[in-house]
Amino acid sequence: AGHVGIRFRDDEHQFIYGFLPYTPLLRDMGSLVDALLHGRSFPAFVSDNLVEFVDAASQSSHGLVFVFWDVQQGLCEREDCGLAQVRDDARQPRVAGKAYAFPPEAPRRLAGVDYSECDNTWGDTCFNCGTYPRSLGIPIPESSGMMDRYVPKLARQPGAFCRCVKEGTWVDSSLCLLDVGGNNKKLGDEDGPISSSSSHHPDGLIPACRFDDPP
Repeated sequence: AGHVGIRFRDDEHQFIYGFLPYTPLLRDMGSLVDALLHGRSFPAFVSDNLVEFVDAASQSSHGLVFVFWDVQQGLCEREDCGLAQVRDDARQPRVAGKAYAFPPEAPRRLAGVDYSECDNTWGDTCFNCGTYPRSLGIPIPESSGMMDRYVPKLARQPGAFCRCVKEGTWVDSSLCLLDVGGNNKKLGDEDGPISSSSSHHPDGLIPACRFDDPP
C-alpha cells in the first residue's frame, strides 16, 4: 500500500500533485479497491493531495515511512520536468487520454482474477499514482507500479531518503521499525504493526531506506 505525489520547486503553489480515479466510489474505498482488484479502470483526475498526505501523517499512531526523491532536471525528458503538463492535467475535470487502474499484475496476484482493462494500455494511457509521472516525462523507479516493488526501488534511487512520521511529527526511524509491543515491525511502508515479513526481505523497504532522522 502507498501513494505517490509530485511536488515541483518552480510551482509557486507548492502543490503535491496526485493521480486518482474519477468515480463516486472514492467515497467507498472498500468497493473501489474491490473494483480495481477485479481489473476495472476509471477516468482519472489530478489534484493537490497535500491534505491527504498531512492526514496520513497525522493519523499514523504507529509510525509511517515517507520516501523522498529529488529528481534532477537532467533526468527529465522535458525542460520543466512536466510542470506545464501536470498543471494542464489538473485543470481538466477528467484527464484526457489517461485512465486510472491498479497494475495489471494486481488482480492476478492479489485477487486471483486473470483480467485487467489495462492489459494492452498499461504505461501508455493507463496508470496508477506511481506510474503517472512517466506520462509527464519524469523518470520512475520501475514500470509495474506494484507498490511492494516500486517504493523500495524509489528509496534506492541516488539522493533518495526516508523519514519516519508519527502522529504528524518527524521522529527517529526506530519508531517506525517497532510495533506497539516494542518488537521489530515487519512492514515499513504501511501504518501499524503488520505480520508480513516483506519489509525486512533484502528487497523490502526498510533495507532500502537511508533514514534522515531528526537531530
